[in-house]
Amino acid sequence: MMCELGMAQHGDGKQYMELDQSKGYHPYDQNKGRLSSNYTTVTAIVREVEQEHGQTVHIGGLVRLDLVQASVETIYVTVWASPSVSLHLGKTENADELKNNHAGVRLQPPISMERVSELGQWKEREVKARGTSWDVKSMDVVVAGLGWFSLGLKGEADLVLWTYDGIQITLREPLVLDRAASIERPGFWLPKAISEAIANSSKLEGQEAREKYPSEETMQPS
Repeated sequence: MMCELGMAQHGDGKQYMELDQSKGYHPYDQNKGRLSSNYTTVTAIVREVEQEHGQTVHIGGLVRLDLVQASVETIYVTVWASPSVSLHLGKTENADELKNNHAGVRLQPPISMERVSELGQWKEREVKARGTSWDVKSMDVVVAGLGWFSLGLKGEADLVLWTYDGIQITLREPLVLDRAASIERPGFWLPKAISEAIANSSKLEGQEAREKYPSEETMQPS
C-alpha cells in the first residue's frame, strides 16, 4: 500500500509524513485548541458511503474529501467521528456552495455560521491511495481533533482533502480493517439534535413572519 500527502515541495514534490508517538501523544491531541470543548467530546460512530468520481464527503463544516479520479468506479469511505457531527455526500461541483450555505447550520461543527470565519484559511491537501481488496480497509486519513476517514478500494485513487490551515493530517495503516455494516445514501445525515434545532428555528422564523406580516384572513376589519 502507498500513502502520500502532497503538502510541500520536497525532492519528488511530495512530503512523506510519519507519526511520532514517542511522547505518547495521539494525533487527536495536537489541535484541539482550535475547537471548543463542545466539539471535542468525540465518541466514535461509524458511517460508510460509496463514493464515486466527482463526489465529495463533508464531515461537518470542518473537513471535506473529494474523489478526483480513480482506477475503479467507486471507493468505500468509512467515517469515524462524533455522533454529534453531521455528514453529507454529494457532487463535488456543488461542494463550495454547500459549505457556504450550510456550514454552521446543517454542517456542524462549527455550531454557528459566525464561528466559520474564525477558523482560519480553508486549504487543500492531495492524498493518493492504493488498496488491494474490497473486503477490508486500505488506509486511514486522520484529522487531528475530529476523527478519521477509512478508505477501502481495490485499485488506485487520487483525492483532495480540504480543512483549515494548521489542522494536522496524518496517513496511517487502517486502525479497523472491517467495513461498516451498512452504506449511507447520498445527501445529509443529521444527528437528531441538529435536525430538531433546524426544525425549531424554522417554526420560530415562520411564527415571527406571521406576526410581522399577518395574512388578510387573520386581519380584523376596521
